[in-house]
Amino acid sequence: MTVAFRVDPTPANQWLAGLFRNQLPFATSVAVNQVAKDAQDAIRQRLKSRFIIRKDWVTQGITIPRFSDKADSPISVTVQIDPQRAFLAKFEEGGTKVGSDAQPIAIPAQSIRPAVVDLPPLALYPKNLGLVARHDVTGVKQPKGRITKHDVLQLQGKRRTFVLTTDMFGVQVPGVYQRTGPGKHDFQLLWSYKPQIPIPQRLEFVKTAAATVAQQWGVRFNAAFDRAVRTAK
Repeated sequence: MTVAFRVDPTPANQWLAGLFRNQLPFATSVAVNQVAKDAQDAIRQRLKSRFIIRKDWVTQGITIPRFSDKADSPISVTVQIDPQRAFLAKFEEGGTKVGSDAQPIAIPAQSIRPAVVDLPPLALYPKNLGLVARHDVTGVKQPKGRITKHDVLQLQGKRRTFVLTTDMFGVQVPGVYQRTGPGKHDFQLLWSYKPQIPIPQRLEFVKTAAATVAQQWGVRFNAAFDRAVRTAK
């Protein structure tokens, strides 16, 4: 005795064709968006671990301008640094920041920044002390100074501050100093001047995003495709 089964595959084939035609783009779009958010979170965490972040405004600059849609061709999404936080980009490639004679790079001394996480008082910044050129509605205001006995211009600013440079005899640490008393050596270093400083490759934006995608894509796509199959009509 035998039993013969005959199956018409047409309905199943039509269902599968519709599934892949309609649900596969949906699943791909969902997975792409989820992985983009994973990468965004990973980059933000990277920022917090490698930089001193005082305001959430900085990490909020890692943005996703627009999420993908299943109708997009190709289906894609962008994770980017918001233009208002463009200063972060220099830490991706690294390099060197170079100052100038008119505006050298000022590094706060321990006297005004006891710990790295501290901020120097705003009033003690070289520009606010009148020790670097400033621009206002009347034009450019040059810092004031005096000519030393060695025929060198020494800039003098507010709060009994002055600038010592390597052009001056015996100066080993050029920068901004502040007089603290009447004695010859009664002064303290506020800012040291550097001609250039290194910019470390600390951000690792692309590396972090790529590692996150490699780790999460399979998980996110499988979950999205499973959801698409279960909700297919």
